[in-house]
Amino acid sequence: MTSLPIGRPMTGYRIYLLDEYRQPVIPSQLGEIVIGGVGVFAGYYGRADLTSQVLIDIDGEQCYATGDLARLDLRSGELLFIGRRDFQVKIRGQRIELGEIEETIMRGSRMAPDIVECFRHATISEHAERLTEIVSSATGERYQTWPHLHLDCAEVSFAQSRIFLDEQIRFHSSNEKSISIYNLPLLFRLLQGSLSVERLRRALRQITRKHAILRTSVRLDPVDGNMTQYVQLNDAQDYFFCCTSIIDDDNMLENIFTDEITNRTYFDLSTGQVARCHIVRRRSTFVIENDDFLSVGDWIIFNFHHVAFDGQSEEIFFNDLQQFYTQAHDLETTLQYIDCK
Repeated sequence: MTSLPIGRPMTGYRIYLLDEYRQPVIPSQLGEIVIGGVGVFAGYYGRADLTSQVLIDIDGEQCYATGDLARLDLRSGELLFIGRRDFQVKIRGQRIELGEIEETIMRGSRMAPDIVECFRHATISEHAERLTEIVSSATGERYQTWPHLHLDCAEVSFAQSRIFLDEQIRFHSSNEKSISIYNLPLLFRLLQGSLSVERLRRALRQITRKHAILRTSVRLDPVDGNMTQYVQLNDAQDYFFCCTSIIDDDNMLENIFTDEITNRTYFDLSTGQVARCHIVRRRSTFVIENDDFLSVGDWIIFNFHHVAFDGQSEEIFFNDLQQFYTQAHDLETTLQYIDCK
């Protein structure tokens, strides 16, 4: 019998395994999960009949009979979920009796009972295997899996929605002094050799082509309140904004970096503008005839909005930057952030 470990009771809760006579089962024996503790509800509003079916008294404590079957794993101390004692399923938080659905369908005068077992264990992985077998048998061809799903829009992730809404609340007021807390600037100084600005910009364009999250917008529908992420077209538009400043001293550099940290106008989530590169050059070493190459002592600030970048992204970004800077062709496309959502 297939089982699924579901862990142990949380603090403040108690779990009982009872048989059909509401008596405790022996260890490792199958029983219905009954929950006691702080989270047990008082009953169904206006449905005393349902309340009496699921709320039972155990030693003076009101407990909830879930209808789920489990047994105790003596080695790990965890509950192993086995299945249901009835034919209920839950859809969007509502429990549905399959028997009632069947009865309603069979009321039609032309309906005849028929049962077909399509899958013994209807899991997503077995569905995928079955579909592959059907296509292969029909065409005689074997199909390779996609490295990514080619999605261009999807519901936002929890992290994206949290950042987006928090920023909307912060910037809703007309206070021009409000600052950003989601800018992630990274400051680097050229210590030796030289660096081509043109090749750097080309590498940044290739990175935005490879990583769709760096050209993904987040928008809130004012009608239904849903938030959606949209991957912008992989066209010639320079989503990785670049600019250059020339400084005379370290105080000017400090002011520029502080501005990169706090300026809330640098990024626009509604258009997918979530990354920028600020080149800072020293006037003492800047030569107008050779302005394509950065000199020792010049600085580069890579700045990202947190909705598209975090600590784990840093290594990926600089690995790709190094490879794209040294070779012009694109790297292999990989799984995208929107695919995981």
